[in-house]
Amino acid sequence: MLGYAFFVYEAQGRDWRSVVANGADAARRRDVEALLLKHSIETLQQSPGIHRAEAQLLLHPSGRLARHSWRAVPHAIPGCSSVANLGEVPVVATPIHSEIEIRPWTEQDYQPTAGLITACYRDHVDSEINDQYRSVNGSLRFLHNIVRFPGCGQFDPASSFVAYKPRLDMIVGVILCSRIRHDAGHVTQVCVLPEYRSHGIGDALMPPGRAGVRGHGVRLLTD
Repeated sequence: MLGYAFFVYEAQGRDWRSVVANGADAARRRDVEALLLKHSIETLQQSPGIHRAEAQLLLHPSGRLARHSWRAVPHAIPGCSSVANLGEVPVVATPIHSEIEIRPWTEQDYQPTAGLITACYRDHVDSEINDQYRSVNGSLRFLHNIVRFPGCGQFDPASSFVAYKPRLDMIVGVILCSRIRHDAGHVTQVCVLPEYRSHGIGDALMPPGRAGVRGHGVRLLTD
């Protein structure tokens, strides 16, 4: 077997996510990946009830497959991802406002996190792409998919944190991380309430997330 591709139908058949992997030699790898993705897209185009498609090809350089595979998609919206080598990124705590504390994410943060995600993505292009971001119920489905199931890898609570304001008993920011390979992690979500942005909260959430995945032997972190 040279490779495989799979996709998942979500939200009554309207959404899908695809991962392409292969065991071909380096010279044939790109051709195999492009062929697999092309057949996946053609299958989805012929599937009743499919109105939109979302691809998270986490282990591929940004845009590499898109050049060849998305030409037949009439309303494609490109995304962008980055990869950090944790051996080259120092874990340095970022100063934060005294009223905000960074603490580990817990199961009790499910509902507040869903509300936070919904507020953060209101009027954002990602809410046009993914309708789960448009409501609290949709954001709960999104969280359920990444926390309970390997929707974005194996969820890692040890590297997931919230920015919490005790005086208001309110979460104002969150970072959620997963492991997508034994040596690779993925930031599945990082967001801060609009009214609390530009105060260094996002910067303060990243170091503990990186330290958490690094503690499991992860050396690469994507987002």
